Amino acid sequence: MRTWQIIIANSSEILLLVNTVLCLIFFRRQSMSLKYFTILLLLSLIIQAAAHFLWMQKSPGNTKVNNLYLLHAYTLGEFILITLFYHPIFKERALWRNTVLGFLCIVSTLIVANSIFLQPITVFNSNAKTLTQSIFIAYATAFFLQETSNKENLYFPSLKTINSAILLYYAGSLFIFMFGNVFFQLDDFHKIFWVANALLYLIFQLLVFYAIWQFRQTKSTYS
Repeated sequence: MRTWQIIIANSSEILLLVNTVLCLIFFRRQSMSLKYFTILLLLSLIIQAAAHFLWMQKSPGNTKVNNLYLLHAYTLGEFILITLFYHPIFKERALWRNTVLGFLCIVSTLIVANSIFLQPITVFNSNAKTLTQSIFIAYATAFFLQETSNKENLYFPSLKTINSAILLYYAGSLFIFMFGNVFFQLDDFHKIFWVANALLYLIFQLLVFYAIWQFRQTKSTYS
């Protein structure tokens, strides 16, 4: 891997660590939405650390240890936490309030079923990633539509910034994860797609860092 590719990947991981620590420091002051997002960052950090550790290990045949099962687990956790992140935002909507629990259970079941019957934990779970990322894009778009339809300024700047980060990252990387299993078969050429994903994730973490800075400017707890 080229030096600039390593810099992009390492920078996003360092920012993830910094953002997670900062969010944990401000955890008590956060609204429920931001608390769920903090837990998502912590989960991401744990999964990244575990993936790196396993990648450095070698099996008896001197081959890399397959760590894709971590992505399967993360996909489920990511879906649950991002849905919970948006729950306080949409809970006043009767349609959301009446269907969110059933929707959460159905999609979670589909994610698990995909890992058992269609794309086992030893391969890339492109089906589940495509489904969940499409849902996240819908959440983020609905957030903006709800915000613009209200004359009052309902949301704090940090919440808007995080929503923008979610929309940008998941919309930008949807194509990459949709065809992830195809890219893995393209030898070294597939690396360019994962570098693009790393760059998008770096922008995501930069926006999260900016959201934390915005949060830091407030003097009272978010309601």
